[in-house]
Amino acid sequence: EFRGDGGGFFWLLANVQGPRASAAPRFADAVAVAGLQALASGRRRAVVLLLDSTAADPSFYDPAAVQRFLSTLKVPLLVWSTIEKPPLGAVWQGATPIDSPRALERAVGELREVLDRQRILWVPGTLSPHRVAIRVPMN
Repeated sequence: EFRGDGGGFFWLLANVQGPRASAAPRFADAVAVAGLQALASGRRRAVVLLLDSTAADPSFYDPAAVQRFLSTLKVPLLVWSTIEKPPLGAVWQGATPIDSPRALERAVGELREVLDRQRILWVPGTLSPHRVAIRVPMN
């Protein structure tokens, strides 16, 4: 979870360190868990996946299934890539290249827009997010 204080998003990207495990990263599994955690937060939310030159993902879950899962949860997924054609880019549709400071600024701007469009509505009881629809009358 990233709260936005303590240096901002650019600082986070420059200073984040991946796991030191010897096993290949399981991106799809991690994105699914991040989606659940974001949903549980009860706040505006999005999951950002940052792809690099990693060529394999031994995840239990399929990336397409995880993308559908996050869509059902109403948790936006933004896929960014540090290289032009990431090996995993074919399985993670719509990867946005962030190969320059300007491209990163545009991607962060898109993330801000995604978050700014969200509204949180507290409803008593237990509801499934995919069963809630809000209709706003057109004036």
